[in-house]
Amino acid sequence: MTLKSLTSAALLVTVLQGCGGNSPSSALPAAVSTAGPLIGAITSAIPGLSQAQAALGAGSLLGLAKTKMPAGQYSQVAGAIPGADALVGEAVKQGAPTSPSSLSAVTDFLGKSGISPSQVNQLIPVLTKAISGKVPAEVSSALASALM
Repeated sequence: MTLKSLTSAALLVTVLQGCGGNSPSSALPAAVSTAGPLIGAITSAIPGLSQAQAALGAGSLLGLAKTKMPAGQYSQVAGAIPGADALVGEAVKQGAPTSPSSLSAVTDFLGKSGISPSQVNQLIPVLTKAISGKVPAEVSSALASALM
């Protein structure tokens, strides 16, 4: 290897280490990287939430929607939110109920991750706004109803 390629390799390793992070409260799993715009919208709208908490909250709420909405409507929601299925999968990996029956069950789970009931309630309009204009109005309404 040349000095230039060694320097480039060392720089790449340094950048990757800096991006990887070891903090579960701020690092996003690679599987949910496509949901970056949604996570950004959530952390902007709800002060005090880390990216990891935003991903966990969104995934948990989308899991509730998946349980409560007709499959066809939920698939439209998932199609309108890049990374939706990855968010749900990651939330389940972190202990979210696989088939939550109510917002209360999701709120209880998220409380263990430092997400307050008030923050959970603030997540709902961010999710509904994320699909606004991308799905029919009745699907948007069904999502809002499923998350109540």
